[in-house]
Order: sequence, then structure tokens, then C-alpha cells
Amino acid sequence: MTVPHEPAGRRPRPGDDALAGHTVVIAGTAHTTARAAVLLSAAGATPVPAAVITTVAVDSPEVDAACAALRAGQYGWLVITSSAAWRVLRRHPGFLDRIRSTTNLVRVAVVGPATADAVRADDINPLVPDEAGGAAALVGPLVAAVRAQDPTPARVLFACGGLAASTMTDGLREAGLQVDPVVVYDTVHVTTPPAEALAVWRSGMVDDVVLTSPSAVDGLLAVLGPPPPPAPSSVTMPARRLRIAAIGDTTAAAGVAKGLHVDVVGDASLPGLVRLLAAGPPTRPPAPPPVRLPAPPDLEPPADDHP
Repeated sequence: MTVPHEPAGRRPRPGDDALAGHTVVIAGTAHTTARAAVLLSAAGATPVPAAVITTVAVDSPEVDAACAALRAGQYGWLVITSSAAWRVLRRHPGFLDRIRSTTNLVRVAVVGPATADAVRADDINPLVPDEAGGAAALVGPLVAAVRAQDPTPARVLFACGGLAASTMTDGLREAGLQVDPVVVYDTVHVTTPPAEALAVWRSGMVDDVVLTSPSAVDGLLAVLGPPPPPAPSSVTMPARRLRIAAIGDTTAAAGVAKGLHVDVVGDASLPGLVRLLAAGPPTRPPAPPPVRLPAPPDLEPPADDHP
């Protein structure tokens, strides 16, 4: 399977094959599952991207008004927590020119390495808190970083998805910032199941499943169905026990709420989650050595057993 290249700094260490022999289904958007597939391949796994959800841009008066206010210099900061939000905003006329302008500077603060990469791809250097974690863990570091650069920050535009919790907005407001949240994209289930992922999922020949967001949990169950029973075991192929990995606490909680047994919880980053998977216990025991049965006394042993 061909997957796009990931920046070298995000790959597991060269030669790391801790997940060799593991078939890993990755639930999420096409963009996120492709990124995870690169990391899992580098760790020796066989990744199976399952794009069970997709994002669609919101075309609304609120989005148009927010972008117009940004161009007019009414915001000093733009906060985004997903690359999907950036991909929507950058398509609005005049948006990138305004962000790149040195007049009435608009600073960009982001959460997560994927979001930062999306912004840097447009030659914009965002503010990225050093700490790992989701929105709840990063509100404090984000506010501290913003105030370090701008002691009296102007209004903040928070561009988010329709399923975003109020954690970031509430945290920024409690810190004394004036925040205007605006929904710029929605997350929906795909209408056609990804054929390869569906076949692998139904076969029961899956060692791990990676859940990349709370909406990916819903998408996995709605599009591919609940986890199937493991494939029958044999002497050469012991039974698999599916290991479920969530990218962070919020996603893990969503999985548990849907009745899934979440085994691994990451730090809200794909590289961190892959490292945890590679360091964790295997999902199935190693295959036992082949059994050699003695030849019946009335038969000669095979020719290759003769001296």
C-alpha cells in the first residue's frame, strides 16, 4: 500500500519493527488515517486506513462575517485546534494575505503537530504550546504563550468544528480573553464504506484499531460495524485479541461510552500513540513451534530424516 511521506521528525526510530506482523485498522478522516499509516508502517505494522468520516466546509453568514472581521483587523489572534479548520479558512478570499500581513498583525496559535504542519505549509509560523495533550490540557499553556507575546491581547477568533466541545472557548474566556467561536466545518460519516478496510475488519484478522477522534468512534461503528469476533485459531495462527487504541482521553471516553474496551490511550498526538502501541503487550501470543509427530512403527521415516 502506498502512503504519503511524513516529515522525518515524526517517524519512529529507523529499524523499529515492534509492530511487525500487526494488522492495524485506522479510523478517521482520509487525511488523518494517511498520516497514521506512515507512522505505523515505519513501526513495522500493516496499516489499513479506514476513512469512515469526512469534513465538509460550513458556508454560513457567521463564517463570512468572521473572515471579514479578520481582514478588517478586528482580531489579534486566530486559534485553531485542527488542520480541517485551517484548510477551510485558507480558501476564503484574502485570508492568507491578511494572516501574512505585517500591518495590524494577526497571530496564529494552534493545538497539535498536524495543525501546526498545515499552517507552516502556507509559510506561516504559528504559536504551538510545548506540552502535549488535548484542548483541556493545553488551555493554560496556550494562554501563557499568548500573553508572553501579547500582554494585552486583542479579540480572539476560535475557528472550530461543529462537534467541538466548549473546553477551549470556556478556558480562554476564564483567562480573561475575549473569544468569538465560529464553526467552520462539520464532520459527517462517509456514505460508501472503504472496501479494503471493510473486508479486513469483517475478517477478524485485525490486531489493533486506532481511533483518531471521538467522531471516528461513531464513524467506525456506523460504517464498518462493531468489532467482529476474532478469526478461528489454529496451531500456526493463534487467536487474535483486538487491541483498541484512542488518540487521547476524550476519544477514549467516547469509545467507552459506545461499549468499546479501550486498551491504550495516547497523549493526543499520532506519533505518541504509535509509540505506546509499539511499547505495549502484543495482541496475540507468539505462535508455538511446529509439532513433529513420530512416524508410525510400520512406516519408514521420510527420506530427509535418513543419515
